Amino acid sequence: MTRRLVAALFSLAILGTGGTARGLEIHPFYARHFSPLVQTFGLPPAEDGEITARGTVLARLVLDEANSFQGSAGRRQSASMDGETLRTTLALRYGFTPRFEGGVDLPVVHHSGGFLDGFIESFHRWIGKPKNDGAGNPRDRLNYIYRRDGVTKAEVRDEATAFGDVALTASWRLSSPKDEGRSVALRATLKLPTGKESVMAGNGGTEGSLRLALRDAKILGHWNVTVFAAGGALYIGNDTFLGGLRQPLVGFGTVGAGWAPASWMAVKAQADGHSALSREREFKSLSWTVHVIAGFTFALPEGVDMDLGISEIILNEAAPDVAFQLGFRKRFGGKGNSRL
Repeated sequence: MTRRLVAALFSLAILGTGGTARGLEIHPFYARHFSPLVQTFGLPPAEDGEITARGTVLARLVLDEANSFQGSAGRRQSASMDGETLRTTLALRYGFTPRFEGGVDLPVVHHSGGFLDGFIESFHRWIGKPKNDGAGNPRDRLNYIYRRDGVTKAEVRDEATAFGDVALTASWRLSSPKDEGRSVALRATLKLPTGKESVMAGNGGTEGSLRLALRDAKILGHWNVTVFAAGGALYIGNDTFLGGLRQPLVGFGTVGAGWAPASWMAVKAQADGHSALSREREFKSLSWTVHVIAGFTFALPEGVDMDLGISEIILNEAAPDVAFQLGFRKRFGGKGNSRL
């Protein structure tokens, strides 16, 4: 089923490029940590230094499907994650001036037993690393639980859908707006406690982040390669379900590149990571994590760009086995904004 779905999306992307004459801009996958527990925190999705032009709306619709089968325990915390989470995000950005952009992210979180267990088990056997050491656990089961100090803070055993924590964003372009191929921006995000923490749609806290982001299509432009990177810090208060176990300042970052062999397609890859969210070092579910996501961007008709990506963890085994991303981007309004 999964293979047929991916093949259908790939075919749709290729067929949809017919008649596309516009150039394709390369931007990061709008990716964040895919763990059902970590996604409740305010770590912002990857963005680069390019901000939305004045009078223009940039709309993104992003679907992240992550399969989890892991657990960890510390002296005061424990977590067991077995299931799949689909996070759908509508992200809107508006250019108020040539140097300032504001926006909002509106997420919906859906937890279920999913359908990817069989595919992932086969993949892990193929690479010689059987899932759960080949123990043969039940497939497509939902069992998410997080405990702190012996108290269950969140538990999901039945399929659940809920609105997540809304995020407000603001960005200031630091480089000249006239320098189209190279951009640097300062980005700020404020996450609000609008999601229900008992079903892992939020964590009950207000968090803020600040980061520096850049995009450079010039340095390797001769080979149609664009590079991008970002780095910053997230502040977590005492009002989340972590309480006093939270790490007040969490570092995070992104680095990646994309290559456009044709005007309608780009190949890209990036690494995203963050430092520990919890003070308890033994609790791996909220520890240091790095994941890599790679895939394609296709230029579709009507100025729409589509991302297809697959993510794998490379640091911290107490994180999702694999995740998939399907994303769409389009600009509305402004002048000369027929492409993304």
